[in-house]
Amino acid sequence: MIATRWILWALAGCDEGGASVDSAAEDDTQATLTLHPNESIDVYSTASWTSNSSTRTRLEVTTGSSPVLVTDWIDGPDASDVPLLGLWTSDTFTVSLTNEAGAVLATSTVTTGAGPTELSRMTVTGAASWSGYVVTQIGTTETQTVVILAPNGRPVWYWQVAGIYLNRVLLRRDGLGVWLLASPDPGLGIPGWIGSVAWDGSLLVDVEPLGHDGEGCSHDLFELADGRVAFLGPDTRNIDEIEYAGDSLFALDAEGNEAELWSFWDDFAPTPDVIAPFSWTHANALRWNNERQSLWVGSREMSALVELDPATWRPVTVFGGATPSFVSPEETALPLGQHQFDFLDDRLVVHDNRDATRGSRVVVYDLDFAAEPPAAVETWEGAHEPPIFDFIMGDVSWVGPERLLVTWSATGLIEERHLDGTVPWSVGLDLGALFPYTQYVEALPGSTPATTE
Repeated sequence: MIATRWILWALAGCDEGGASVDSAAEDDTQATLTLHPNESIDVYSTASWTSNSSTRTRLEVTTGSSPVLVTDWIDGPDASDVPLLGLWTSDTFTVSLTNEAGAVLATSTVTTGAGPTELSRMTVTGAASWSGYVVTQIGTTETQTVVILAPNGRPVWYWQVAGIYLNRVLLRRDGLGVWLLASPDPGLGIPGWIGSVAWDGSLLVDVEPLGHDGEGCSHDLFELADGRVAFLGPDTRNIDEIEYAGDSLFALDAEGNEAELWSFWDDFAPTPDVIAPFSWTHANALRWNNERQSLWVGSREMSALVELDPATWRPVTVFGGATPSFVSPEETALPLGQHQFDFLDDRLVVHDNRDATRGSRVVVYDLDFAAEPPAAVETWEGAHEPPIFDFIMGDVSWVGPERLLVTWSATGLIEERHLDGTVPWSVGLDLGALFPYTQYVEALPGSTPATTE
């Protein structure tokens, strides 16, 4: 479990008494609006209000003259503890209570703090052309800082932990906070961990999964539609007096019960030419394909992506590897030691780590699932100049038909990279810090972004 000493609360800069309130009238309608800055996370606030409005109400947030976000409509004139997610660090925001007629019923202001010092490691270059947010973390030797970034590169939420190494952060489906996964470190006696943190910084889930024979969890997780959390975990077995480390996919339910969904051992077997038995499959990534309603598992050492049918948890197709389902022309180079990947309709983009000689790249494949057999054609690739070799991690996400968010983990760099070769925006970290996996989301729970400024 997370020891108390691991949790570092960043106490700073909040308006202790709540924010000031200005009331405006719509005919005879009176309203009050109060903001409650969080004592631990100084970019996060909740809002409460009362009014006599006869229509739905919501909040509209601006800074200066620039719109920032609008919250979801509240069915009724009154609300309490409505989360305000999306306010970035070190700025003053005006929050207006409005109704469906567009009338401003009340206004209030809140000033956010600067957050922990780790957030100052980031340097933003250029201007983003995408809207939404990036969910990731800043990894350093001592402290992991979970962070959500706006397109301006500024944090809109954070949480810190020390003593473990976080691989993955994902938004919860119910909007209550984020899921976290930390890989184990047997050398330091640190077990793998799955947790969930609420927006106010409190722990919602705190579990050390058993996995296969107590080997725990590693690398990645994904919340299934039924509320269970699917996670990867090592699955080591002895074959002819050799220990081979395979991987399995498990599910964790709300009561803490675990179930094995699928194992590489079910459909693959190590061959005598395996170079590193202790890392035979090295499963490192999970991704959902919305078009096919399937979950994909990435294996670094097999250089393969396995598509699983969640109705049966059986493989449907295999992309890459020694026994691929997809056929490709000779000029199509398949990934080597890849990490994360993403789908957009029938296009697959992969963070292809490759090797130190060539450096890493991102590559797009057009997939034809209807062909017999299925076909894959490489249609685009991009690399950083000078070359970067991501010897750990690496991520990529579609943010539009011609736009990608590329995470060069080892260098601590996230780029907006277009298929025409331009790179209009990036955020980089100081030397010695890295961005592990990232998640792109179009909106945070309870609100819609109103600008990319």
